[in-house]
Amino acid sequence: MNKIDADLKELKQYQEELNSDSNDGDSISSIIEAIHKNGITNENMSMLFKRIIVFEPNDITSKHMEEYNLSTEEYEYLSQNGGILFIQNFRYDYKLLLKAI
Repeated sequence: MNKIDADLKELKQYQEELNSDSNDGDSISSIIEAIHKNGITNENMSMLFKRIIVFEPNDITSKHMEEYNLSTEEYEYLSQNGGILFIQNFRYDYKLLLKAI
């Protein structure tokens, strides 16, 4: 088995863990371990996040607020300052992390 096949197999296993009934902490630990082992890659970021959205000041709309279940405070912050919205790739609905740009 070549390295690409092995990497794909490992990524599929991680994805199955994310979608399984195991607790989220174990899945996150597996992904963090992969990041420590292989560094930050598109593949392991895809396992963590459904989307990463970059907003410039005044880019965000009320549609985004509703779609991503943002609080008024989060919405106003992103509207005024811009920022990065991380949508996690887990069983529960959107868990948001905001970081100013």
